[in-house]
Amino acid sequence: MRLLTKLELDKLIRRKYLLLGGLLLLGYSSFMFFSCCMNSSPTFPVETADGVEVAGRAAALYNKSVYEQYAGELTDEAVAHVLDDFVDLRDAHGEHSFNWPVIYDNFSIFRAADQADRKRSEYGYISVADAGVLSFHSPLVFSFDYTWQTAFNILFNSNVVFAIFLLIVLAPVFSEEYSSGAANVILSTRYGKSKVIQAKFTAAFLIAAISAVIFCVVLLACGAYFAGFEGWNADIQTQFMSNQSQIPIRMNNLQFFLVVMLFYWLSAVGTAVLACCCSALCKKSLIALIMSGVLYFLPYFPMKLGGVLGEWMFIFPIWSAKAQWVLRTAEHKLVNLLPLSCEMPVWIVIFTLIFTVVSFLITCKSFSEYQGT
Repeated sequence: MRLLTKLELDKLIRRKYLLLGGLLLLGYSSFMFFSCCMNSSPTFPVETADGVEVAGRAAALYNKSVYEQYAGELTDEAVAHVLDDFVDLRDAHGEHSFNWPVIYDNFSIFRAADQADRKRSEYGYISVADAGVLSFHSPLVFSFDYTWQTAFNILFNSNVVFAIFLLIVLAPVFSEEYSSGAANVILSTRYGKSKVIQAKFTAAFLIAAISAVIFCVVLLACGAYFAGFEGWNADIQTQFMSNQSQIPIRMNNLQFFLVVMLFYWLSAVGTAVLACCCSALCKKSLIALIMSGVLYFLPYFPMKLGGVLGEWMFIFPIWSAKAQWVLRTAEHKLVNLLPLSCEMPVWIVIFTLIFTVVSFLITCKSFSEYQGT
């Protein structure tokens, strides 16, 4: 079985489809990396304390050094410390004559101007408890977590392209055997209707699972080139105005990255299973790709309608990779059967397991009953 799986992996890797899908994923990831990392506020031109303007990676590193001067628990006192320094800096350089370090922009949500309805702290700024920041049993921890936030943004916006990469790579796993005439030879062998099918499924699973982990880790490493891995222990809720800021489950950046990687992994497995099933049902790789693509995108539209039906669409691969939205379902419960604050991840796991078993049975039946001319 191990040898058969290795042979099937070798087949998938050697085919041109891997290169085609890889180029698509690399091109899109590069675009997203430029948009989310190299073209975001921490890399914009900023003036240092010495009056020297820096940009790009140098700006990110300078913003990091400023941020770390304040890093710690997010309390009213910490907010006052940051904004008092901002006032001094603004008074020294003028309102519009200085490119502020990014921390002063991030903490602008606590400035009292034009927000008379918000509760003030004893320091005269908007209280952390009334600034729209989620509160827990102890104060949140903030730090310069640019690397982590960049990785989360790219992964959130790249799940569909990653799925297309898998669909392209795995579309020929069975259909190529039909079109080449090899299916008849395989089915005539001792293990053609059993272990060969299992080996193909296992190879597709390994491609999807390993690719998902590599994709997540490489994106995080690329972001770390700009500003390092610091900020791993900062709470995701302190990434104000981001997709993570309103997740009602307290996690630091490292914990959330592992959760995101888990959801990507589950989505990749579901996508791979779908690709294998469609490949076994179709006699041509292109038809298999189109069919799997249509089925993959089918839950997209009910989700947009909202409501209970829309929320259940999270169990499908096209939505399950978006951890930021999946974990928002902890704000309420759809079923209220499990003693968990967020049930949706459990339903995603259950659905993926059932979908894998059913698809495997359909694949076995379709491929083993093939009779070529």
